Formats: sequence, C-alpha cells, structure tokens
Amino acid sequence: MKNMQKLSLAFLMLFTISLQTKAQDAISDLLKGSQEDAQYLAEGYVDSFLKATGSGINQGWYNTAKNHKFPGFDFTFSVALIAIPDDEKFYTVDNSKMNDLELYQLADGTTVTGGSGKVPSLVGPDASPVYRYKAGHPLAGQTFEGPKGMDIDVLNRSAALPVYNLGIGLPKGIDLKIRWSPTLDLGNLGLGIEGEAKIFGIGVMHDIKQYIPGIKMLPFDLAAMVAYSKMEITTELDNPDQRAEFNIQGTTFQAIISKKISVITPYAALGFSTSKASAKALGEYDFGGATTIKDPINVESKLSGARLTAGLRLQLLVLSFHCDYTLQKYDTVTAGIGLTVR
Repeated sequence: MKNMQKLSLAFLMLFTISLQTKAQDAISDLLKGSQEDAQYLAEGYVDSFLKATGSGINQGWYNTAKNHKFPGFDFTFSVALIAIPDDEKFYTVDNSKMNDLELYQLADGTTVTGGSGKVPSLVGPDASPVYRYKAGHPLAGQTFEGPKGMDIDVLNRSAALPVYNLGIGLPKGIDLKIRWSPTLDLGNLGLGIEGEAKIFGIGVMHDIKQYIPGIKMLPFDLAAMVAYSKMEITTELDNPDQRAEFNIQGTTFQAIISKKISVITPYAALGFSTSKASAKALGEYDFGGATTIKDPINVESKLSGARLTAGLRLQLLVLSFHCDYTLQKYDTVTAGIGLTVR
C-alpha cells in the first residue's frame, strides 16, 4: 500500500510541477494590461484544463459491481488518461473585449486580421502568441509574448491524472470508498518549488440487485454508487506573497453491472457526473508598474453530463488489474492495479 501511495504521489508531483511552471509564467504574462484584460484572458486560458481535470477526478472509483463481504477491503491505484479535443487546445481572443491589450500575432507568427484569433490554452502547444498595447496606453505599440500551453501529448492528446482508493466492505451490501493523499509539500522536493498538493474523496457503493424481485438469483452483480472527489494545488509564484490556487471538485452517480467469468470480470456503468473547478491568482500584483491589485484573477468552470463506461478486470489471487474506457465530454481511459481481500 505504501508503494502504491508513493507512486500516486509521484504522478501528482510531476503533474503539479508542470502545472506550476506554466502557471507561474502565465500569471506574469497575463498581468500586463488591465485587471479586466487579465481576467478575460485567464478564463479562456484555463477553462479546458479545469473541465478536463474535473472529468478525470471522477474516474477510478470501481472495477466491479460486486460488493466486499464484511470485513473485506481493496486498495487500488489507477491512472486516468483524459482525452483533450484538438479544438480545445486553443481559445479565441476578441480584441474588442479588451481594454489595454490586443492580440497582434498568433503563435505561428501570423499577424492577426479581423480583430480576433485563436491562441494556445493551458492544455495547448508550447508556443506563444504576441500581444500589443492599444493606442492610449502609456506603452502603446509595444509588444510582449503571451502564455504558452503545457504541450500535453500523452497518447497524442491526453493528460494523466492519478487516483487511488481504499474500499471497505460493510454489512448489508455496502462498500465505503475513500481516496486521499497526505499533503505533498512541494518545497521538500529540492526543485525550487514551494507549495502543496492533496487529494480527498469519499463514496458509497450499494448492492441494489437485492431489492429487485425476480433477479436476485441471476448470475450477475448490480450496484449503485455515488462519490465525491476534491483536488487542491497551491503553489507560490514569483515571491512568497503570490500564489496560484487550483481547486477541482467532482461528483459522480453510477449504476454498475458486472459478471465474473473465471478470473475475468467484464463491467459496465451508466451514470451522470458533475464538476466544479476554480483557478485563482492570490496576493498583490503590479499591473504595468503603476497599479497594484490584490487577488486579480478568479476563474471558475463547471461541467456536467452523462457518461458510459465499459471495462475488464483480471483477478489473480489477491491482485487485480483493470482497464476501462469512459464516453463523456472528455473521453477517458483508466487503468490500474489493486490488492483485494473479500
């Protein structure tokens, strides 16, 4: 269990370091015009990342509909690969919606025509657009590079999110599910990054086949599940009084069916998921050397929708291996390994 926990924290560490590096650069790049300009650009820049991560955090809760017998348990580590559609690796900047800035060149060096253009989002390519100060600003005509993307390219267009769960069998066909991590102090990693990251979640899966007349004795398992997850990442930026804070929460409701055939268990689920996420720049920031504003950026994003999952689990004594695919707004492949004692 400790080795799985360390592996999960390692994935989260790499995810957080990459995010922190881009966030630090992005905050500096965005705070060049007015606060309204920074908020407008930040909303487009982080929206796809927040929604995709919200989808991913709802993954990895189950790999069978069969409940543990009391007092059985399992410990499972899995990684969710979240598909990022190509069109969400960019967002549109409309110059008419900004006060002090205008998009001057696209990331490929093309001069902007028509007053708008597409630039890399946080999950987009590692390339910078160019902005210019509008007429009337003290720096009118001067240009600067905007923020780059994380250049995500796992399975060509995916982001990886680790999850691990503890499931505990309770009486009457109930499983209590918990996911958590101790707070990861980024400052102890020796990489010049200050901040912390943590995950928490809780869920309940219940055998509902027992309540449906006529199918109690049929050879399959049927369960309902509800689960909540939360991930928090806080990192310092250019100085200890400035930090970026990411808060991602997800809730999922699932009906799960499975059938064990020797050591193989096919499973499927139909359900509904919601997520709410935010990204904030906290502290005092200097806008153009003349104005200091506290907590200038607060971006929120919500996502909800139906989801359909199909997967397989391989059970070898107390070890299990599973892989599934979820159709939803951001399609997701989840694979993992677990220790199971019925």
